[in-house]
Amino acid sequence: MAQALLSVLDPAGFPDPRDGTRRSWTLTPLPQVMDALVDHEAAWWRATRHVPGTGVADLTDLLARRVVALVCLLCPANRDDTVAILRRIPELAGSSAERRAAITDWVRRLYGSSRAVSVGTGHKR
Repeated sequence: MAQALLSVLDPAGFPDPRDGTRRSWTLTPLPQVMDALVDHEAAWWRATRHVPGTGVADLTDLLARRVVALVCLLCPANRDDTVAILRRIPELAGSSAERRAAITDWVRRLYGSSRAVSVGTGHKR
C-alpha cells in the first residue's frame, strides 16, 4: 500500500543510484519506501512551520518528526492532552505550556479531521 501511495505522490519514481534512471516504486524495498514517505511529509512540515503566526518556525526536522510520531502513536483525546503529552519529548520536557500549545495547534492544522489520525479527537479514522 505504501508503494501505491508513493506511485501517486511521485509517479516519476525515484532515481536509481546505480545509473540515475527513474525506477518505479512498485518493487522498491519497504524501508526505502517508508523513508521516502517520511521525507515527503517532512517537506510539508518544513513548509508549514514557516507560515507567519504559527510560532513554530524554529522547530528542527528531528523535533517535528518526534512531535508528529508521538501524537500519531498516542492519539490524544483533545488539545489539552496533546499539549500535555508533548512533555514526553526530551526537547520539550521543560518548555512552557504556551510553547507546547503552539506546536499542538501546528500539528492539529496539519493532521485535522481530514487525515487518518484525528489529532485531539482520541480516535483513528
